[in-house]
Amino acid sequence: MSDLMIDRHANIYQWLQDQGADERAIEFRPHEYLRKSGFLATTEAVERVKADLMVMEEDGWVLIGPGTSAGHMVMATGKQTKALLLPFERLIAMHALMSDEERTMLNQWEKTHLGREDQLATSDWPGWQVVFKRLSH
Repeated sequence: MSDLMIDRHANIYQWLQDQGADERAIEFRPHEYLRKSGFLATTEAVERVKADLMVMEEDGWVLIGPGTSAGHMVMATGKQTKALLLPFERLIAMHALMSDEERTMLNQWEKTHLGREDQLATSDWPGWQVVFKRLSH
């Protein structure tokens, strides 16, 4: 991965954190991100940001949820955070308090990751960190 790409990812991740995406699911709008970061929101630039976001999801930095009219719901789960180990009962209690966007993102992650060779479980969902942080306030 090139240094330029790493810098772009770091900028996007910082933007997400500044918008509170490490505490809740937020709507990430590439046009708005580019304009407020001082870049032209050309079609090419928007597509590059969308591609960067997909790579960031593959690398475990973010979770991308359902599409919206201008972008996607996103959580900044990040490799910078520690693994969250919670008792099963706590996960059940948190699930009952999750927003609709968070539940949708969990369901989407489960469809993609459960039942594969890596033997992941619902408790491995990276979004628990964000939900826990939001509910802890």
